[in-house]
Amino acid sequence: MPTSITLSVNKKGFTLVELLVVITIIAILATIGLTIYTSAQKQARDAKRRSDIDAIAQTMEINYSRSTFQYTQLADTMFPSGKIPRDPLADPNNNYVGPRSCLGNNECYYCSRTSDQTYGNCTGSDDRIPTQTPFSGSPGKFVICANLETGNQTYYCRSNQR
Repeated sequence: MPTSITLSVNKKGFTLVELLVVITIIAILATIGLTIYTSAQKQARDAKRRSDIDAIAQTMEINYSRSTFQYTQLADTMFPSGKIPRDPLADPNNNYVGPRSCLGNNECYYCSRTSDQTYGNCTGSDDRIPTQTPFSGSPGKFVICANLETGNQTYYCRSNQR
């Protein structure tokens, strides 16, 4: 009596095509997640920049001298943190970032202007905050700016209110 032999093939594991499809989906999701995360980080840094510029301008207004009609020089003790605010990407040892950039070739740092009262991106010709503490002369006006990383506007500035 002949016996029948049944071959059972147990399929264990995945085929190469199935693995490639899963890896492709994971790569796409990782790319999307990284893009969103990077964008959120830039927006958070820009929010801090705006907040810092507002704090510096408010401190300048609070320390305005009514007798001399001048804004006083910034000092670390004027801020709750005990330091003059600086750009979130700033190197604590150098007070500003050289190799990193905010939108194009503009370095990330806060700047001040006392003469022409122009709004715009911080450039190398501006005084850097706090490297070159602003308003050490006798100005009666100021503009404080920060270069931004995101959005249509590439800078954020505040000027004196007097």
